[in-house]
Amino acid sequence: MVDEYLNQIKTKADADKFVNLLRNKDFINAVNNLPDLEKVFKCRDIKKVARMVGEVKLWNEVEKREIKGGNSKKLESYTYYFEENDTTYDTGSWIVSEYGVIKRINDLELYAAYQTIIVTKRLINIEDDTEMFELTFDDNGEWKKKNIPRTMLSSGSNVSKLVNYGICIAPSNANNFCNYINDFYNLNSVIIPTVKSISRLGWIDNRFNSFLPYIKGNIICDVEGEYKKIMENFTSRGSYNVWKNNFLNARENHNVRLYTDASFASPLLKIIGINGFIVHLYGDRGKGKTISLMLAMSVWGNPEMGCLTNGIDNTLFGLEKRAEFLQNLPFSGDEMQNIDKKQFNNDTLIYMISNGSGKGRGTKDGQLDRQSSWNLVMLTTGEIPITSDSSRSGCKVRCIEIQNSHEMYQDIDLMQFANIIKNNYGFAGEEYIKYLIELGKDEIRKRFEETKEELLKESQVKLDSKQLNAVSALKLADELVRERLFSEEKKLGNSEFLGLVKDEDEINIAIRAKESVISEIIRERYYFDDEKDSEEVKAEKRLRRNKTNGKINFEKQEVYINLNCLKEYLEKFGFNFNMVKEKWAEDGIIEVYNSKQKYYTRYGEYGTVVKFKKLYDSDLENIEPLSEPPF
Repeated sequence: MVDEYLNQIKTKADADKFVNLLRNKDFINAVNNLPDLEKVFKCRDIKKVARMVGEVKLWNEVEKREIKGGNSKKLESYTYYFEENDTTYDTGSWIVSEYGVIKRINDLELYAAYQTIIVTKRLINIEDDTEMFELTFDDNGEWKKKNIPRTMLSSGSNVSKLVNYGICIAPSNANNFCNYINDFYNLNSVIIPTVKSISRLGWIDNRFNSFLPYIKGNIICDVEGEYKKIMENFTSRGSYNVWKNNFLNARENHNVRLYTDASFASPLLKIIGINGFIVHLYGDRGKGKTISLMLAMSVWGNPEMGCLTNGIDNTLFGLEKRAEFLQNLPFSGDEMQNIDKKQFNNDTLIYMISNGSGKGRGTKDGQLDRQSSWNLVMLTTGEIPITSDSSRSGCKVRCIEIQNSHEMYQDIDLMQFANIIKNNYGFAGEEYIKYLIELGKDEIRKRFEETKEELLKESQVKLDSKQLNAVSALKLADELVRERLFSEEKKLGNSEFLGLVKDEDEINIAIRAKESVISEIIRERYYFDDEKDSEEVKAEKRLRRNKTNGKINFEKQEVYINLNCLKEYLEKFGFNFNMVKEKWAEDGIIEVYNSKQKYYTRYGEYGTVVKFKKLYDSDLENIEPLSEPPF
């Protein structure tokens, strides 16, 4: 009724209509007949109209004289009944209604919010003891909930940021809003439930009986924004049987099977107590690498690109924060060749993921921020290996590289298969986690040690401990998956997993650096003097050459190489002399002079040289000297 009267006043030109309206007893009676709380807010609306037509003074007089409980009313104590949880809250002197939150003291109106908003939960983070409030608010007729840190709710400058969540806060009412939220909680602390929360996924603690987002116990995840979007992708859709049949069909290819085993291995790492690692699938484009990554992520939820499957075009800090949030769930990185080398390189990423911790950072107030940590498997793809010849040995052993030189999905329509995976996903992950909880950490650790022993016995070469841990985790995951999910699959032999292990020549950086140097010496042997050359021949060669890199004895397979030339060769391939010299000396590849472990010496006209005295596999045995330039 009141709104019908007010709707007649549309512009400043309707000032006379407004004056007549205030003299209309029916209008005044309609206002007075409103419920008390609604009347307060309706009077606010009338004042807005009065301001528009320039009759605020007249309205103030009418309100004071004729509106029962007008601006002379002092609010003392009110309540608000929230139908959604059947709870009546004490709001003190704040009036909470469908029109918002307001406090009126004589002529003063304090607006806290222009929508209904209350505190419905108090959340205490079990890892850092920080607190959040769950705010429940009306957003255009829809109830929404947001978890907001209490620190944000205690400062008028910070609380304005809540507009990003649909909470209408302006600088003019920000401090009132903070005061209202504080009053509301203090008045209702007894009836507002307190719950434990955590700001990440994965295993909750070392008892290994709760795992977010599947087996929650009494813990909730309190994240908002982008992290909440990530969490929402851990869900199921479509048909489990459709997904399973297509998943098993794809796993008939051993590369696909080993790669998807890595996805199942990720939650095992914290239980068995080993570091994380990267499993990289590489090969020419069009062979099914990205669909294999999507397949591996479909175990847990939505494998769409941008959901659980992601590219690698991010900052190192962004990748670090995502890894921290995933914690023990697999982390995806498609097309590693797209890394922005100005941001970081592959080796930096490998060490970060496997070490399971980010950089320590300070806070604005000079304190040390909590360091990020995680323990997971990262699944990546690319057209080339993730490590290079110049990668440190530590990088080589921290990743498993699966080369795919053939089409992995020869009898499968990739587009149709991708659509199936995008529409059927997220069933296996929860069932697998339940099985891990049923087995318990002691049984899982026992089986892991047995798996390691089994692989050690069958291996024909010495296994690096990190490589052994990684392939053992894959093998154990494969067995657990067969037991719980895929009983139809045949057991893989140990050789399938041992085939993923790098040999010593691939791992040892000194060997790789030595091979690179020898290849350069052979390529540029024209610029080295031959031990057999006479002085006349040497003089003749030097007339045609513009440099002399050293001297070669082809029979003894010894090379005296100028130190600066050697460093140039190493740097060309990404190595460093200081990185390899000790290992070269230890292996007898280069000469060591005197007790001070000097790795080079003066050698006549060749300047400071390093002497290579042991070359594997008779590198120079069948190489002839060059009397002419190699070009």
